[in-house]
Amino acid sequence: MYKRQAERCSYCALPLSDNGDCRVCAVEAPAYDHVYTPFIYAEPLNTAIIAWKFQQRLDWTRPLADAWASAWGKHPPSRPDALLPVPLHRQRLRERGYNQSMLLARHWGKRWRIPVIPGALQRRRNTGHQLGLSAAARRDNLDAAFALRGRVPDHVAVVDDVLTTGTTAAQIASTLRDAGVQRIDIWVLARVL
Repeated sequence: MYKRQAERCSYCALPLSDNGDCRVCAVEAPAYDHVYTPFIYAEPLNTAIIAWKFQQRLDWTRPLADAWASAWGKHPPSRPDALLPVPLHRQRLRERGYNQSMLLARHWGKRWRIPVIPGALQRRRNTGHQLGLSAAARRDNLDAAFALRGRVPDHVAVVDDVLTTGTTAAQIASTLRDAGVQRIDIWVLARVL
């Protein structure tokens, strides 16, 4: 775990020396309201996430999801009306065989009795891996990549495994805002510093 929630940017959860917003979010607030994560993306957690995500280590789903949930205690960090897993493109889903964000959403939804809406978000094009791309390249890679299918509640939490630059979260949040969603939280296993 890393700094208490109060010692992070109120939007993107980047660690700070005091309360408030980081320099980036202070200049332009992201489309989402808040990122919730108790962990930094560092050893040994990053090794576990990579194995879980890319090496078919599905047996690590429960321990990873439980560690995140345990950090918040008996109650979730926010109380959204629904959880929306970040979608994979259908080609990537066929290659991998599972969507790690969906696995987390189902686990957390069951734990806290929060509905999961699979398929509410759609990845319209195969964007390729974000790993190793700069923030600008990530934005270009994800431009207009997501669409909303159907209606979702006014308060949702978008579920993903790792927040790196926040580009995926921002693109999805913009799509949701355009559809009239009032509050958008981001729930991720870990935050890259």
